[in-house]
Amino acid sequence: MKSLAILIKLHRKMLDDKRIELVREQETLDELNKILAHIRQEMLQEKNVAEKSLVGRYSFPGYIGQAVGSEKRITELIKEQESKIEAIRDAIAEEFSELKKYEILLEVKQRDAAKEEARLEQIELDEIATNSFLQERQNE
Repeated sequence: MKSLAILIKLHRKMLDDKRIELVREQETLDELNKILAHIRQEMLQEKNVAEKSLVGRYSFPGYIGQAVGSEKRITELIKEQESKIEAIRDAIAEEFSELKKYEILLEVKQRDAAKEEARLEQIELDEIATNSFLQERQNE
């Protein structure tokens, strides 16, 4: 049972590590989404400036080309990050399943050990009762 307890402890640690990794990757995804929102907001602002200014109209096509390229790269990074997060979630589910197997096995072994202890105790009590009964019979 000691080896099962060690396995459970190991899998809990691995599960905790995966959860920490998930949080970090989710934070990265949140940052990428903020960057994307910022790029889109900036594109709208530049469009408004371009509509109001002659210089803005000439520089806007160059700017928008660069901004769209940045938006595309960030969108690709977001998709990659989402795939990474999904893989981590799958790994967490798998690790949790493994952990549960070991915990259930430990419970079964503990329950069996308790039953065996109760059985041995009952045998001892029966033996004491039988010996007591036999002693009373001999004393009569």
